[in-house]
Amino acid sequence: MVRGALPIVLLALGLAPAASAQTASCLPVREAEALVLNLGPTLIDATVTTCTPALPAGAYLRRSGATLSARFARQNDASWPLAKEALRKIVGPSGASLLDSEIARSVVPAMVAPLVTQEIKAKDCPVIDRLLGQLDPLPAANTAALLVTVMQLAQAEQRTRPGQPRICPPGETR
Repeated sequence: MVRGALPIVLLALGLAPAASAQTASCLPVREAEALVLNLGPTLIDATVTTCTPALPAGAYLRRSGATLSARFARQNDASWPLAKEALRKIVGPSGASLLDSEIARSVVPAMVAPLVTQEIKAKDCPVIDRLLGQLDPLPAANTAALLVTVMQLAQAEQRTRPGQPRICPPGETR
């Protein structure tokens, strides 16, 4: 259920699973949250594009997807430094230097959008729509924190993909 309901989080934290196993034992929670915040607009926009045909006219994503995306976009500059640190751990030493370029800020989201699109199944769209609608009253930072916490629960239940970057448990930073 977690994988089907939260593909946006799984993909945000699963950009380069093979590299992550070699570089860091886990992503600190703050970095994982910053990554979700930073990739939020791309993840939301890709979800809206993919799910719109599968949702009724009054669905949350059809009505408010652009507003939710904009709320996350307002956090981009503030979240980038920690998001970049998370990405360094995910891509490993060979790709870390590329993240220092401003180009990386636009290339990374452009790479993520197709990954999101291919993972979302039409049958999951109503659940995703309901989940995001329920999270709507929260500020973007709280939404990112909640989604990362759900990922931690999924990890505890062994419901993550093999090689997917692991989010550090409370109190652990590496």
